[in-house]
Parts: sequence; C-alpha cells; structure tokens
Amino acid sequence: MTNNGEQFDISAFLSGSVGQKLYELAFEMTPVGMSFVTFDRRGVLCNPALCTFLGRTAEELQLIDIGSVTHPDDRNLHVDLHRQLMSGDIDRYSLDKRYIHKDGHTLWAHLEVVLVSDDMGLPRMLLSQVIDIGPRVALAERLRYLAGHDPLTGLGNRAELFVEIDKAIKSRLLGLPFAILFFDMDGFKAINDELGHATGDRVLAHVAEQIRASIGAKDFAARIGGDEFIIVARHVSISEYACELAKCILESLREPVLWDGRVLTFEASIGIAVANGNNPDAMLSLADKALYLAKRSGKNRFVMGG
Repeated sequence: MTNNGEQFDISAFLSGSVGQKLYELAFEMTPVGMSFVTFDRRGVLCNPALCTFLGRTAEELQLIDIGSVTHPDDRNLHVDLHRQLMSGDIDRYSLDKRYIHKDGHTLWAHLEVVLVSDDMGLPRMLLSQVIDIGPRVALAERLRYLAGHDPLTGLGNRAELFVEIDKAIKSRLLGLPFAILFFDMDGFKAINDELGHATGDRVLAHVAEQIRASIGAKDFAARIGGDEFIIVARHVSISEYACELAKCILESLREPVLWDGRVLTFEASIGIAVANGNNPDAMLSLADKALYLAKRSGKNRFVMGG
C-alpha cells in the first residue's frame, strides 16, 4: 500500500528505470561474487565481490578463460553437471570447489550456476554465484585435525593411537614387526611445581619435538595425557631398532636447552614391548609394565619388556 491507500504495483516499479537501478545496486553491493559467463567461459560481467575474492579486476576476468582461475585439481568437477545443464536435464547446479587467487593461494567457495535464457527461451549465458566458504572449510579441517591430534604437541592423541596400533597389527601379519614404546618424563611434577604450568607445557612441546625428530617415517607418536607418550615403532629388526630409538630420544633430552636465562636438561623412562599378539590393550599393558621396571630401576633409562 502507498501512503494514500493505493495498491503498490511492485512489478511495474521494478520494470522501470528504478528497477534497473536496484538491480545494478544489488549486483554491485552484494558480498556474494557474481558473474555472467559466456559459453566459451568468458566473464563478461563480474561484480566487485568476485573481483575482490579472486584478486583480479573485471577487465582481467573478461580476458581470460574463467576456468583458469579454478584450482587444477577441481577443473573437471562439474563437467558432467555442465553437460546436463546445457542439455536441459537440469536448470541449475551447485558444488563446493577451489579457486586460485591471483597471488597463488587457494580459495574455497560454494558455486551456484544457473542457465540464463533470452526472451525466446534460448540459452545465452550462465549466471554464477561464488560464496566464500574458506572459514567454514578451515574450521572443519581444524576439527578434523583435533579429532586425531593432541593440541599442545601436535602429536597423535589416544584415539589416533589405537587406529595406528590396528594398522601396525595388520602390517605385522604381512611381515613388518612393530613395538610399543611407553614414554614417561622423570620429575615432571617438580617442573610444574617449581617453574609453573606454562613452562611445563613448553617442556612437553620440546619433548614432542625430540620424539618427532627421532622417529622414522613409518613410526607414529602420540601424547596420551600429562607427560605420557606412546611410540608405535615399525622395523624389520624391531628389537634392535626400538632400543636404538629409545637411546636416541633419551640422549636428545639430555642436551641442555637455554630458556629464559636458565639451562635445563630433561630425563625420561621408557618401557618397550615388542608386539606378539593382536590385542592393543595387552601390548600397551606390557609396555606399561616395562616402564614401571625402568622407573624402579633408577629412571632415565629404557627397559625391554618380556
């Protein structure tokens, strides 16, 4: 209704010059990237949001094949969808895909494509909408990472540990033996009490770095809580390899580090159990018992379990 009580004709309003202005304003101001693309993949009309997203000017996008700004691994994602659109089987399609910014970094977007026809119903071009989903993808990747990793050290967590042990059991059946190294810091409570929990976290991160630098490409390391770490070591000569790995880690921890004007060295005890069964809990229990023997024998050492 208008102020004088007359019915407002929105269709007539939008069909006039004001409607054209509203369309242009919406196209220019929307935060969603939009482009009209010819069938030979030229971006004949691209809005500012799309230009900002891709780091290119509208003139640049008019001169290049719009497919060239798609990530190489995603260029064939919608070939079949495009064919269905052009044949009239569908009137639009959507998918998530990657683009390449002008400076080279990868962008994630949700793409919506619809066929635009003229007054005679003949297809003339495509209208594409590109919605930035980078934050959503980053969050999903972060959550997926945290599902299998310890956030403090970046090593695997308990859940991922059992996945790796299951993999190691299968590999052992195919001829690649493995061992469990149960790793525990000596005197860690005193570090926390005397130097504070922030330093304690720094120590754990340092220990993780030494473990990561010592293990082989086929090995796996996890922090399962507090100052406890587990290593799943794989090698054809597993007993010798596990002992050498334990020695390497203990020696690396004895190397002095200078933090905040203070020289620190660290010690740990390690229990080793060579896998001889298919029960992950039983293997961890054997390694835990070997760790207990290492602690009882004077700490700062490793013990091979029986």
